[in-house]
Amino acid sequence: MSARAQAFTASPGRARRRLPGAALLAPATLAAAGGAIAAAWLLAVRLGVVGAVALGACTLPLLWIAIRQHLVLAARSRDEGEQRHADARKAALELLARRALESGDVLTLIGEAMEILQDALATANCSTNRRLAGGEVRSVAAAGEAIEVSVPAGTPSQTAYTLGESEPVISNDLARETRFSVSQVVLDRGLRRGLSARIRQRAGANHAIVAQRRFDQHPFTLEEAHFIQAVAYVIGGALDREASERELRRRALEDPLTGLTNRTLLLSRLEAELRHGRRLGDSVSVLALDLDRFKVFVDTLGHSAGDTLLRKVADRLSSCVREEDLVARHGGDEFAVVCARTTTDHAVAEVARRLVDALVEPFDIDGHEVSITASVGVAVSQHGDETPEELLRDAVAAMHRARELGGGRFEAFDVSLRRRLVERMAIERGLRHAVDRGELELHYQPLLGLGDHALIGFEALVRWHHPERGLVSPGEFISVAEESGLIVPIGGWVLRRVCSQLADWPDRLELAANLSPRQIRPELVVEVERLLSEYRVAPERLVLEITESLVLDPLTKPVIGKLRELGVKLALDDFGTGYSSLGSLQRFPLDVVKLDRALTWSLDEGSGVAIVRAALELGRALGMHVVAEGIETEDQLATLRDLGCQLGQGFLFSEPLRVQDVARLLDGSATIASPGR
Repeated sequence: MSARAQAFTASPGRARRRLPGAALLAPATLAAAGGAIAAAWLLAVRLGVVGAVALGACTLPLLWIAIRQHLVLAARSRDEGEQRHADARKAALELLARRALESGDVLTLIGEAMEILQDALATANCSTNRRLAGGEVRSVAAAGEAIEVSVPAGTPSQTAYTLGESEPVISNDLARETRFSVSQVVLDRGLRRGLSARIRQRAGANHAIVAQRRFDQHPFTLEEAHFIQAVAYVIGGALDREASERELRRRALEDPLTGLTNRTLLLSRLEAELRHGRRLGDSVSVLALDLDRFKVFVDTLGHSAGDTLLRKVADRLSSCVREEDLVARHGGDEFAVVCARTTTDHAVAEVARRLVDALVEPFDIDGHEVSITASVGVAVSQHGDETPEELLRDAVAAMHRARELGGGRFEAFDVSLRRRLVERMAIERGLRHAVDRGELELHYQPLLGLGDHALIGFEALVRWHHPERGLVSPGEFISVAEESGLIVPIGGWVLRRVCSQLADWPDRLELAANLSPRQIRPELVVEVERLLSEYRVAPERLVLEITESLVLDPLTKPVIGKLRELGVKLALDDFGTGYSSLGSLQRFPLDVVKLDRALTWSLDEGSGVAIVRAALELGRALGMHVVAEGIETEDQLATLRDLGCQLGQGFLFSEPLRVQDVARLLDGSATIASPGR
């Protein structure tokens, strides 16, 4: 008997049921009473009948008094024994509860609980069993006789049955049990009495305590059932606490959406690898990855679809790195990979290439085939001199450079990128207040007929007057606005200004505004419709310019289609630099095709003539207007006229004009250059 259960010294007979009448008398008492009766009868023979009667009248009451007194003393002794037994069980429970609060090892606690139960209940064995996800039952901890019994999934075992019962289960003849099946191994050992109780947990009941006795031991009682249930409550509380602590650790170090390492553990692991690099001279590489146009995807299909995509991206990234590499999600749609002990720059570049290529194959998201690309930045620490934050920052700077170059690629960090990152952060801080401070302004690039130089309309181009830096080039801040999401409020401001300007200009003029991919969401349709109504502008006067990638993207097609239904014109901007072919133009719901300036400039060398001619012919066949952008020389203008191009814009005619210059142009006090006439 273990020291933990010294109080449980009662024999199995102590817990037996109360028996009626003299069955509770001690054998000595019964023997004494029998001797007294025998002596009385011998005396009666000598004294005769009268004496016997008289003697019986005296001895029988005395005998009954003795028997009754013994019954009282026996009951008192039994009650005191039961009380000592109850006190001992209470003390054992208190001890177990203290252990549950103090111990961080739940498995050890369960083992101690099984020993306490076995000693207290005088069982042959006592175990805590767990039902696995597949239904199979396994022992977690046990005390007493070792019986390795694995109950197959689907078999109605005592554990499985108990898990479905709210009260303890008593079976005092397992051989005749019909509620569940019992292993023959158990019966062969003579274990035919069973007591079990489920362990309640917040997440559901998957554990149960099972105790067994031999058939020659006394049956399990209700009091013992209450005791085993109390032990189950203690174990359940310990399991719940362990589960809560495990969940807290998981939340602290793991991304709950993807299951990847989070930023906290990423930096911790990176710090450890950098220490290792400083000690051994090994290099450490960090690759920062960001999904291109993820915001557009979420705005189109919703946040739930976005979460699904992030999980699938996490799986693909994890599958294309080494086992010793660490893949983490450190915010939004940004991921990071730590590659320790990479030997060459070529090896790091190969990892980056695999990450980019891993996302090329389309994803199936809720029945939608989704294609997405990623921008990857690479930063390498040769000797571990950087801090984790610095190395990750450098990788992010390279990632932004990859995105500026069009995305779907990787770039390595150098010192110049750090300077660019600092500048980018300064630009982003200023942009956040540019609209409210009135620092943004629209300039207007005239659109002309190339034959008669008639003014057709304008293209609105945003400019930023920085209070300290002066006029900031769109090339410097538009990409920052795109990446930071500030392009959405800026784009909304541009649309309002464009509609307001159209209301002030003659009805014959149209005005074009460029749309960012981040603006292409269902709310845009509502916004455009409201602005047209508010300023009473005919829809066909508003031209919305979109890029080839947006037209090809199945996620944005529904929004583009609804814009077309409003009656506004849609123009394909920068044609000839992206993904579309001449043949694919007929599938687009477009009104205007704008040839990229690179095509116009290629006319000087003659290399772009065939493409421009084909685009013009196809445009005419499809009823689309074709506009040549970036016309800067009279030779370009002459070639375009010869090819039959009717519309164009560029510095040859006019630079983008401020609104007051447009006003002078419209009232006739200013004119546009008319080259070639």
